[in-house]
Amino acid sequence: MTDPSLRNANYRSPIVSLPDDSWHYIIDVFEGEFIGSLLSLQIEFSEGVAKLEAQVASVNSAAFLLALVRRHPHVERVEENIEIKAPFRSAGRDAADAAFDNWHQETASVPDEERLSLERYPHISVKGELNVGSDVVVLIYLEEEADEFTDGGPSVIDNVPAHWQTLNVDVVVDSAQLVFDEETASAKVKLRRGQRSSPAMIHAQVDQSAQASGFAQLTAQFYYEGRRCGFARRTFPLVRREKEKAAEIESRPDVQLSGDDASRTPNLTAPAQIKASLDASDFVVSINREGTDLDGTYRWVTYSNRLGSGRRQSNGQITLGQSTRKYAESLLKLCPTLEPGNHARTLKSIGEEIWGRTPPAFQEHYLSLVAEIGPCFPIQFYSDEPYVPWEMMCPKIDGEGKDHLFFSHPVARWPSSSHTGLAQSFTDGIVASFVPSYQDRDLPAAHEEGRWLRDNLEAVEHEPTHDALLNFLESPPEAKVKVVHFAGHGKCGNADSPSSIEMSEGKHVTVKEVGQSGVKLGRRDRSLFILNACEVGASTLELGMASGWASALTNNGFGGVLAPLWAVRDEHASKLVIGSLDLFLRSGETLAESVRRSRDASRGASTTSFAYVLYGDVMARA
Repeated sequence: MTDPSLRNANYRSPIVSLPDDSWHYIIDVFEGEFIGSLLSLQIEFSEGVAKLEAQVASVNSAAFLLALVRRHPHVERVEENIEIKAPFRSAGRDAADAAFDNWHQETASVPDEERLSLERYPHISVKGELNVGSDVVVLIYLEEEADEFTDGGPSVIDNVPAHWQTLNVDVVVDSAQLVFDEETASAKVKLRRGQRSSPAMIHAQVDQSAQASGFAQLTAQFYYEGRRCGFARRTFPLVRREKEKAAEIESRPDVQLSGDDASRTPNLTAPAQIKASLDASDFVVSINREGTDLDGTYRWVTYSNRLGSGRRQSNGQITLGQSTRKYAESLLKLCPTLEPGNHARTLKSIGEEIWGRTPPAFQEHYLSLVAEIGPCFPIQFYSDEPYVPWEMMCPKIDGEGKDHLFFSHPVARWPSSSHTGLAQSFTDGIVASFVPSYQDRDLPAAHEEGRWLRDNLEAVEHEPTHDALLNFLESPPEAKVKVVHFAGHGKCGNADSPSSIEMSEGKHVTVKEVGQSGVKLGRRDRSLFILNACEVGASTLELGMASGWASALTNNGFGGVLAPLWAVRDEHASKLVIGSLDLFLRSGETLAESVRRSRDASRGASTTSFAYVLYGDVMARA
């Protein structure tokens, strides 16, 4: 048992005695709900029985404290003695007591420009032994220091009032190996000025499926005012039987098998940005690879800031097989060859097949939102699965197929493995255009597209050569660049050569060349990259990480990418890009809505408008 504090029972200085440090989360959670209400706390624990003695400031806080202790994963019974007692406050100022300073005072007005940024790192831990059938408590903090065991970049919280005291961040958790208490599957982390955060606390039970894998992988998504602002992952090994543990320790003494130790996996998580002043997507869909095996298993987690059928989230799982690329290719191989004007039925069939592969929980959540608010709400995908165009799915209601998702909704995706966050605006800067000439293989509509950008968006035409493009990306001009535009030939890569775009002199710029760290423009300006070329929108999978054009560009800081998945018709491709940029940069529409409307306007001409994938923030504006 730890020694009790010798401090006075003053505000925020309770006398505390706990069995060990694994019980300290109870104080963190309690203080997040009833700040300053804990006057003293003593817990003794033996053979499943917790003896609880405490002094708290209210009946509600007493009930909350008792519930926390009862739900500790090791507790079977509680013997409690809780007194209700008003907190003692010193007549002098307590420097730690912000409430004392504000007692009976009006909040001072703070000018709008007095804002600051906060940075917090995710910490995921589990209390209780991870054995099949065991109850555990998942705790998720957001702290000023990084946690070596949790894969997750910092949450950068912008535009926070300088006088902030607390901020609430929603947390949605998912795991194939844990069964969560439905009432706590989503919770809140409370950030507290000058103090440790009060954690999100989620109760769970270890599922039988964990026996085969030997671990529990847990993901957490963070939302601030409806916007996803971060993602974290931690993998916990199951606790083994004593004999197995002893044998393991004897053979590998450096291995720690405590249920609170995580396996170390590469940090694939992007830093999060929280901007309270911007609109949030109504529906967020996260598709995350399950485990480390390339077996095509993905967890789907949905979240909405609206209530559909009384729910805000769903969890599900799909298995596409060992080669998701082959599955996607089998779906899409006919798309470039479909005869214009006779393509709609085949594409609808593909869309309905994609819908049929989605988890039932996703379908139910989506349809409940359609019933509540109609079919036009924005949808943001975050995906570890780079091949299947989920945006093309055709939902079914009572067996009747509806329209493709990307015609009914503004929709965008973002690679879950991207090291950069979403760009939420493209407000100023130049438009830089690269349109190569190919002699007998020239693209007349691409040149017309370039002229339209020059005449209507004041685009700066650049020499469309291999060296000129790479020099522009690596040594950008002094002026900020809002959009980089390419219109020309491109080709998909294979095992022997990476995908590339063809420049005027016959040289190709490969995805490897734009994916290296020397490319500085994206990180500096968060530019939008329009890649209007054949067959360069698809990603490739290498060692479990998406590494196609979109991933290469977004990992180098570009804030958005628009590119086709298959060979497209020159004139139809140009109309889609011109229409999208006109609505986005001149009419004030969001980027995703601009693409949706332009896509819909040319859907009958050919398969071209179906080919484009938008990477970025579905709510981004110019």
